Amino acid sequence: MLKKLAVFVTVLLSISMVYAQSGQGTIKGKMVDKETGEPLPFANIVVMKGGSQVAGAQTDFDGKFTITALTPGVYDLVAKYVGYQDIKINSVTVSGGKITFVPDLKAGQGVDLAEFQVVEFQEPLISKDQTSSGGTVTRENIAKMPGRSAVSVAQTVGGVFSKDDGSTDLNIRGSRSSGTDTYIDGIKVRGSQNLPNSAIEQVSVITGGLPAQFGDVTGGIVNITTRGASKEWFGGIEYLTSGFKNGEDGIIGLDDHGFNLFGFSLSGPIMFHKDSAGNKKDAKIGFFLSGELQYDVDPQPNAVKNYKVKDGVMEQLNATPFSGGSDFQTGVVNNAQFVKKEDLEEIPFRLNASRKGMNLAGKIDFNVSSSINIAIGGSFDYNDRNRFNRRNALFNSQNNQQDIQRTWRTYARYTQRFANSTDEENASVIKDAFISFQADYSNFNRTVQDENHKDQLNHYGYIGKFTTTRINTFDQNVTSQVIVDQNGDTVRIITGFMSNPNTINYEFESGDINPILSNYTQSYYDIFAGDPTFTSTIEGVQGNGGLVNGDVPIDVYNMFNAMGTVSNQYFKQEQTQFRFTGSGSASLKNHSIQIGFEYEQRNERSYTVNPVGLWTLGRRLVNTQIAERSNLDGTYIEFPGAGGGGISQFLFEQAYNANEHNQFDKNLRKALGLPETSLDWIDFDSYGPDVWNIGMFTPDEIYTGARGAMSNFGYDHTGKKLSGNPSLDDFFTKKDANGNYTRENPSFQPIYIAGYLQDKFAFDDLIFNVGVRIDRYDANQSVLKDKFSLFPVKTVAELDIPEKPANIGDDFVVYVNDATDPKVTQITGYRDGDTWYNADGEEISDPAILHASGIPNPWLVDPNKNNVFRDLDGASFKDFDPQVNISPRISFSFPISDEALFFAHYDILTQRPSSGNRMDLLSYLNFNQGGFNHLGNNTAFNNPDLKAEKTIDYELGFQQKLSSHSAVKLSAFYREFRDQIQVSQIIGAFPGNYFTFENKDFGTVKGMTVSYDLRRKGNVTLRAAYTLQFADGTGSSTTTSLGLVSSGNGNLRTLVPLNFDQRHAIV
Repeated sequence: MLKKLAVFVTVLLSISMVYAQSGQGTIKGKMVDKETGEPLPFANIVVMKGGSQVAGAQTDFDGKFTITALTPGVYDLVAKYVGYQDIKINSVTVSGGKITFVPDLKAGQGVDLAEFQVVEFQEPLISKDQTSSGGTVTRENIAKMPGRSAVSVAQTVGGVFSKDDGSTDLNIRGSRSSGTDTYIDGIKVRGSQNLPNSAIEQVSVITGGLPAQFGDVTGGIVNITTRGASKEWFGGIEYLTSGFKNGEDGIIGLDDHGFNLFGFSLSGPIMFHKDSAGNKKDAKIGFFLSGELQYDVDPQPNAVKNYKVKDGVMEQLNATPFSGGSDFQTGVVNNAQFVKKEDLEEIPFRLNASRKGMNLAGKIDFNVSSSINIAIGGSFDYNDRNRFNRRNALFNSQNNQQDIQRTWRTYARYTQRFANSTDEENASVIKDAFISFQADYSNFNRTVQDENHKDQLNHYGYIGKFTTTRINTFDQNVTSQVIVDQNGDTVRIITGFMSNPNTINYEFESGDINPILSNYTQSYYDIFAGDPTFTSTIEGVQGNGGLVNGDVPIDVYNMFNAMGTVSNQYFKQEQTQFRFTGSGSASLKNHSIQIGFEYEQRNERSYTVNPVGLWTLGRRLVNTQIAERSNLDGTYIEFPGAGGGGISQFLFEQAYNANEHNQFDKNLRKALGLPETSLDWIDFDSYGPDVWNIGMFTPDEIYTGARGAMSNFGYDHTGKKLSGNPSLDDFFTKKDANGNYTRENPSFQPIYIAGYLQDKFAFDDLIFNVGVRIDRYDANQSVLKDKFSLFPVKTVAELDIPEKPANIGDDFVVYVNDATDPKVTQITGYRDGDTWYNADGEEISDPAILHASGIPNPWLVDPNKNNVFRDLDGASFKDFDPQVNISPRISFSFPISDEALFFAHYDILTQRPSSGNRMDLLSYLNFNQGGFNHLGNNTAFNNPDLKAEKTIDYELGFQQKLSSHSAVKLSAFYREFRDQIQVSQIIGAFPGNYFTFENKDFGTVKGMTVSYDLRRKGNVTLRAAYTLQFADGTGSSTTTSLGLVSSGNGNLRTLVPLNFDQRHAIV
């Protein structure tokens, strides 16, 4: 792969025409004599930012100039020509991917040459380079907006929809939120999009007419540019607050958010260029740094009232959670069920739902020369919040989960511009060329946990120490027992009363790790202190409502979690992304040729465990090897006549059964200092939580013994990162030193490569922008050979079928009456892809008729391999076939005059699968008929063989200047969504039907947008847009159809309005 990439880069470098880095812009103009209008060739044009020169160019023989590869922002333009007055144009706005045309620079002679002729740039109401739809908001306007984030800025663009739920999801022109990509300084965002408000230079939103430089997207683009360095020192601080927390449940301030933010920014030079006299000129190296610290008491206060249980009542409930049952009820009752309205009080905010965070952004600019720039930058975002849980609101808010997210990204970009030839006789054929390369790396980490226990998994379900008293008792009935020798031969048969170990007492000692949970059990023991029948065994305690380790209290009215309920989840994930992009541009006669490439590799890993239930699993796994009494000669004692009536009693030792001895028990005995084969009975709950850990279990003991309790990839079952990249065979065959399967489930490491070519040219009055993009996606994983069978199957060509129907092809899969014993005489049907046939070759719609069980039985390659957990191996899988997608892009604009413009575009957009496409080998270990995987009922299996989603986009628009300060734009658009991902049921699969994701969904969007732009006139400026949209589709998300297919109604598809359809929207 790297070799191919190197060849690709070499080819690009051999072509002297390359295109701009994602999001860079261009300035074009012309310098002429003010009196005669004659062009001024070889004038020096300098681009200034923050007082420093960042780029430059010379005019050609026609006085024209082009300055490329400019980071979006606001610049000053200085033009100098010998014998003429210098001209300075202030505040020229450059937008990503667009050309900014400045008015002709008209220089005069015979004036004070020491003074600048200063011109204030006025952004034209109508841009001749109107080939994309959307909008751009600069720092000046962002500072005046109520929202501080880039997402809130993007929401003000016509055609962009976002739910009012605090999320950052954006739906652009009817697309799913997964179809929107965000870039920060050319970095494709993974994780948080948060940036300090003072760091944002410009936000551009492209809703249609995407240039070929953008790909792997089916909706739109949000392109964020951060501020750069300055020659002059500047900085600032700010503090915003809407209130402060007062006690545990009060706020002093303006609202119930309790919003507090401290922000700062600082920029300045680090090193200067110097002239021949040693005087400082432009900044050679400069920096920009900004940051924000934020704390919210409640980030999203409810629109409805909030309540809590009064402090005094809550203290009583925590101290004494249980009371005895009534005359009609045995056991105990949770006292929370007796809480009345007068026990509640209204509070201004949600308890324990606070958020604190920090985000930083910085950049260092190296202005090596007027033609070479290097930029190094990055950002860091940290967010720590307590996740509000409505079920915890009344009785258990102190146990809201802690959610910590960290995102950091860094990049380095190199840009070089090439000067045009100044020799009139040898003028450059290729002009305005430059190259730009960027490497960037992103890292996103997330941890969800109990705030107190964190990664101490053995603490989550701990209540206290339970000590069991066991004695041997004798059966009440006379039985016989065969006694054998070491060889298993019968020595004798004894008859009498046989012994069995039994529990007579189950003592409890309260713990302090989960004190409220401990109070439940203490309260239970206090209530039944005088009745040992309720406390003599673990079964008695649990059966009457008491709690032991690994138990949680029953919900209150099935609406609220009871006091002390610990969050039963520990989750962590890591997502990394490395990208390398190369791009640039050059002009060839009347064509502006653009070309570029992109290489990206991601690495995603995740670990989830429900730790409370590990106590129950551990208790179940210990002592299994000594559960039976021994019948070996010499391992019992006879008490003649002790049973009365001359009948003997027999006291037995327990037998050691090596086949029943699991690894957890072995590891625990080692930790306790006991021999592995000892007959000592382990009293699991009597040792406390720190005597065992999750590493004592084997993966299979957790996967099979606590179904759904764990899901992991890229981490081992203990939560440690896997080194290297385990193979498919490693998962099925690799064992540790003790002979246990390690089940190394690899991380997800897809590879994405793209290249594009684009040409912008004019034909009479038409300006065309024609491009093509080629995307190659390699999921870099294995996929099932046949989605209808988890085992290799035979086709017609591999069998000798004497009376095969004529329409049945050699590559059809054969189905029989019994998969474990297939016979040619018992063929029931055939299958070609998704099409089914009966034994006579007639096409059928329901494959269930091919077998009495409703599950068609294929002719397996190995009929003895039919148990998924035991027999599944690498033979059922193949390598993913990389997908190549070609996306043409055509757009044009037709300026009728300086005051009116037509524009249109046609795009084909493709995007790799955004979810549900990672190979999850764990899903298959507990595969059951009915389609249930290890995560629970009706949970869909991932489909690693998903294809790319596609959007076909059309738009036609008209823009009209209304006055010198205002313009209106009207555009109509139509979109088709194809091959969108949706959950479906694989009916007819072996060994059972199951749910998975397929490219089944489709949709259409029809709409129009009317935008009005009023530039500053006096003290008024206005930007408004009205969008009328009809977005219909077969699914708003990848799981829209889950309820339908789960109910047995098949994989139906019906067009309905999408959740994010906006009929009328004004922004």
